[in-house]
Parts: sequence; structure tokens; C-alpha cells
Amino acid sequence: MLTSHGWSHHRQSGGSESATSPDKTVSMEWQISPVAGTLGWAIEAVDRHNLDRPGFLWRASLDDNTPAYLVTAFATALADPEPVLRGRFEIPYGLPLNQEQEEPLGPKTAAAHAARLAQARRHRVKPALSTSPSVPPSPPRTTSPARPTR
Repeated sequence: MLTSHGWSHHRQSGGSESATSPDKTVSMEWQISPVAGTLGWAIEAVDRHNLDRPGFLWRASLDDNTPAYLVTAFATALADPEPVLRGRFEIPYGLPLNQEQEEPLGPKTAAAHAARLAQARRHRVKPALSTSPSVPPSPPRTTSPARPTR
């Protein structure tokens, strides 16, 4: 999956694997220790673009008990080329990233909510039509016994 997004993939002889993003900023490594056995995935992002101050950006670990579907979801999100929404001044200095002005979130959030509601209403279960009356018929009226005359 990562290789379809341009990531390079390498397999080492001891069973470890690694993948590196096209810009060499993010790497994932399947770690195996000869002593401890399988450790899991180590993911790290390093700023390699700022040659004056290269440095660590973030690190994540997914141990060998992490379900495969979560590892896949993490890798899918990591390789997604869509821009990440960030605050205006939250990008570390020196990273070669493009910044675009984002419209306010209020209208976008309201529109997304309205779309989800419309979709939910289309999928709502409708009551089955019935030919029988919805209210059970009332019991037939009985006549009261005749009163004795005096």
C-alpha cells in the first residue's frame, strides 16, 4: 500500500522491514530483536529539509499486539497526499510546506452535518404499510338486560 504512494520498501535479512516516504521525512520499521523477539512498528518523522537544523519531528510505536487493521489505517493516513489542516502558525519553521488560507470551519462543519443528516434520513427505516387498522376495533356494544317493570 505504501509503495503505491511512492514509498520505498526494504527487507532486511533478520526479518525486519522498513519503508521510507518519497521525501525521506517519515520512516516505518518493523523491528525484531534477537533477544526480545518481535517488537512491532517504529514510525519516525525527521526534518531533513532544513540542513541548518535537521531534527526530530515526532515518533510513534505500534507494538506487535496492534491489530493489523489499525496498522493499515495508520499507514493509509500517513501516506494520504491530502493536506493536513493545521493552525496558521503551527508548522515548524523551515519545512518546505505550502500553506493555503482555509475558510472558516463553521460553515464547512454545518454543511457536512446537514449532508450526514440527509443521508441518515434517506436510510431511515420506514414503517410497513398495513391493511389492518392501526387501532383495534372496539368490542360490539351489548344491550343491557331489560329492567323489570313495576
